[in-house]
Amino acid sequence: MRGWLVVLGLCGCAVFGKPRFDEGISRLVSGNPGRIANLLHDELQLGGVWFSDAACRRFSGPGPVDYPDHAELARCLASLHLVRGKRRTSLLNGVTVVYPPGIELEAAFIEEWRMHDAPVEGDYLGWLGFTGRESAADALPAVTQELMESHRRGGAGELDHALLDRELAARQLTTLFAWLKVCIDTRGTVTSVRPRLTNSLIAQQAFGAAASAWTFDPIVLAGQPAPVCAMILAGYPRTPDLPLPFVVPAGVTDLPIVSLDALGPARAGNVTLRADWWSEYVSTGALACIDEAGAVDRVVVVRRSGSLQHDDNVRRTLRAWAFAPYVVGDRPVRVCVATTMRQCRVGDDYHRACPVRLR
Repeated sequence: MRGWLVVLGLCGCAVFGKPRFDEGISRLVSGNPGRIANLLHDELQLGGVWFSDAACRRFSGPGPVDYPDHAELARCLASLHLVRGKRRTSLLNGVTVVYPPGIELEAAFIEEWRMHDAPVEGDYLGWLGFTGRESAADALPAVTQELMESHRRGGAGELDHALLDRELAARQLTTLFAWLKVCIDTRGTVTSVRPRLTNSLIAQQAFGAAASAWTFDPIVLAGQPAPVCAMILAGYPRTPDLPLPFVVPAGVTDLPIVSLDALGPARAGNVTLRADWWSEYVSTGALACIDEAGAVDRVVVVRRSGSLQHDDNVRRTLRAWAFAPYVVGDRPVRVCVATTMRQCRVGDDYHRACPVRLR
């Protein structure tokens, strides 16, 4: 009998196949406090970092880090023994980094021409925090899917294969997937399963129900069992190699979030542009929420690009989209489409916003 396959994202390449931020990544994982300090941007924001060193725990919480604290933060980061992560991110300026025993962070870089008195072109670290973190209240350490899976007891839970096969056929898909944020307590009991992104709400519900029944051996940090979370990619009958979804902050929407591929061909709007050029840096994470008729009635930019012009172009582009209604059973439902929009050139227009499809 076919099972629920959970496949780890083992590709260490960049999201679109071309290495980026090599120098910035090299500095971040160097273990050299001086090199790391020179990497930190004036407006660096932290989104949660776990430290075993008590002297470093003042940097554990979310928020900005002022320039006078950069040297001490660099010392603390150097002590973590960071390495580049195996999982990809959905935004162009992001990578994952990992440190023992399997803590997973997302790092986001900023292209900057000048910092302080140094006229140097380069990539600087603008964000570092737990993968999948929604808000300040979402504070548990994030671990890799690999570490979480290694502590799981028993099977993956029961799935209704006939139901999922019907969903595959109805949506004309080759695979169903869902990103879930799974959290456990100090005993290894699942405390929450929060859906993040899917190409099928029916599959997402099935995966979530199965994950809720999981049990784990406790994950130990600094010699003590610790509550942790992990971003889990589940798929049926196989799991595609997909980047981590960008985080939608808590409170932005209570609607289900689906991938662009879940909606089928667009009825209106530039959804499948063939670009002549793509920016290597400028990308925006946005939600386009569609009503029961398939029209976009709300657009929210949740990960800004750093370019106000591009973010405005994204809003205009998404408002022009329309799809067939997203139907569950016989009922159209409201959903939000999560999409990464990249600055591109189409013909003579260098300022288009082109969607990037998951792959």
